[in-house]
Amino acid sequence: MILASSAAVYGAQPGSQATPLHEDLPLRPANPYGQAKAEMEGEARRLADALGVDLCLLRIGNVAGFDAILGGWRPGFRLDRFADGRSPRRSYIGPLMLADVIAALLALPDLPPVLNVAQPGPVEMAALLRAAGRDFATAAAPQTAIAEVALDVTRLTAFLAPKMSLPVADPRAMLAEIALLGTEKKEQDPS
Repeated sequence: MILASSAAVYGAQPGSQATPLHEDLPLRPANPYGQAKAEMEGEARRLADALGVDLCLLRIGNVAGFDAILGGWRPGFRLDRFADGRSPRRSYIGPLMLADVIAALLALPDLPPVLNVAQPGPVEMAALLRAAGRDFATAAAPQTAIAEVALDVTRLTAFLAPKMSLPVADPRAMLAEIALLGTEKKEQDPS
């Protein structure tokens, strides 16, 4: 069984490209959503063990177009700006790439108990908005803000190798996937 979870179970632990968050880290959810996902993972694991069912938890990073940046954009949108001038960087995956990854995993035997799911390389949120042609402002990041959260996808890449390779996360490619799906928000027709 494959169960969709979230990278939110890692909480506020910073993960950088140099030291990404790997699947064996302790869970430290920082909000109710992350806590609910961590509880779901624990209960699913207990049930799978009791029933003798193989279970692979997919800790999915940000899905482009269904995230708070592209999916939540509104006029007046504001991003944090860190001392280096950059906006937050996060692990992302395009929606079609996510579907391809899940399809490939379903065809593979002996999946590990947990896999992080994202494309390699964190994406700067400002780069996503610029690629989408969306206006935004920036403001100094608060002390509590995390500049980069990168998921370690080494394990995922190894398991997918017989079926597919994961391209590095690219804002323009992810936007092209969104356009193919027709999921971009459209203005409401007043008639």
